[in-house]
Amino acid sequence: MSCKGALRAVNPADGSYVWQDCLSDGPVLAPVSASPGIVAVAEGNSLELTNSSNGSVLFKVADSSSSQYFGGPAIANGAVYIGTQSGYLHAYAISAPPPPGTTLALDTFQRANQSLWGTASDGHTWAGEANNSTLFSINNNTGQVSGGTGAHNAVLGPATSNAQVLFTGSVNTFTGANIGAVLRWTDTNNWYKAYLDGAHLVLQKKVNGTATTISSVPFAATAGTTYSLRFQAIGTTLNVKAWPSSSTEPTAWTITAADSSLTTGNCGLRMQLATGVTVTYTSFLATYQ
Repeated sequence: MSCKGALRAVNPADGSYVWQDCLSDGPVLAPVSASPGIVAVAEGNSLELTNSSNGSVLFKVADSSSSQYFGGPAIANGAVYIGTQSGYLHAYAISAPPPPGTTLALDTFQRANQSLWGTASDGHTWAGEANNSTLFSINNNTGQVSGGTGAHNAVLGPATSNAQVLFTGSVNTFTGANIGAVLRWTDTNNWYKAYLDGAHLVLQKKVNGTATTISSVPFAATAGTTYSLRFQAIGTTLNVKAWPSSSTEPTAWTITAADSSLTTGNCGLRMQLATGVTVTYTSFLATYQ
């Protein structure tokens, strides 16, 4: 893809780029417009709305008549307005993204013992298998998954593009098992996953049913020890780190990779079970990035 123009956010203190968006549909011939959380720019016959904090594309539309947009877009009353050279005025409804760090989903698992995971601390209902498989339960203020084999999923909160998951949890044995988080999960055949398998920290994707390891680094994890794992997706950048929960969180990401296969989906947890395996979660937090 070649750039015909570029939209850049610049740090006024030193002139460095905060982010840059390649515009491929045409030159920018008019001023851009901005409102809290959103930048609107017309490029050729396309109108693009971009997240002002990180440059990710929120919305893009092309004029069906292939006419060039004329003049800069205007943002007001929850909509963006722009005219075309063919004489039409277009209005598109918009909604600003939440500020980075906004909580999307939260569960501390502090509730009575029960079968299934039910309703999380924040009022969202767990989805995936967490409320239809008896492998899932609340036990002593933890979320547990046990008594089965294979991969299992639990997702919580709204679908989004840029997000981060932080969870704490443990597994009683890593033999045939792993414990991890998912981002941009749409179904069992499409997700990004970061997990611990006892010997490695692994970043994986599954697209249309085909699983691929994006990155794997050595990480010795001990059965029965509680670990924290932070997994982030912003645009095409994926970041992962993990550490024993009793230790200080590392400053740097352990894995950083780029992948554009998946753009949106739910946040959640995905674990691999084997005979005799119990996975235990003590907290789950998903935030907008």
